[in-house]
Amino acid sequence: MSRKEYERLFEGGPPQEGEEDAMVELLSLFARAAGLRRAARDLAEEELLEGAFVEEEPSQELAPVRLAAHDAGELAMYAAGPFRLRLSRDDDGTAWLCQEEGPAGLTVELGERRLPLSPEREVEAGAMGSLPAAIRAWDAAGRRWRLVRE
Repeated sequence: MSRKEYERLFEGGPPQEGEEDAMVELLSLFARAAGLRRAARDLAEEELLEGAFVEEEPSQELAPVRLAAHDAGELAMYAAGPFRLRLSRDDDGTAWLCQEEGPAGLTVELGERRLPLSPEREVEAGAMGSLPAAIRAWDAAGRRWRLVRE
């Protein structure tokens, strides 16, 4: 193959007489693909050298935004029998308990503290590191309950 024919393959020109061979067509396709890759690489290098690319930096405006995923570790629901409790934690680490379901008279034990609960009223549970997997409680009749995290 002459140099002229080789250059013409990269230009994508139509085959001339005698070049209807399948190998020449395949070689022509490869040559066009190589030309496209070379053009894309050259363009990318040019943009890189001219500074046309973007470096992302975290915006200071988005810092106070909270996502739902951030709240997942700060809210937990506990249930057993007729009782259902919500334990949430503020940004400063203060925990709050609320009896969502069940009869009145439930007393919860968190560490050394015993907290009497009333339905639909939040009670401050104090500072808490991580939310427990289970909470021990007693109902008004004195029965023990182990409320498990849902």
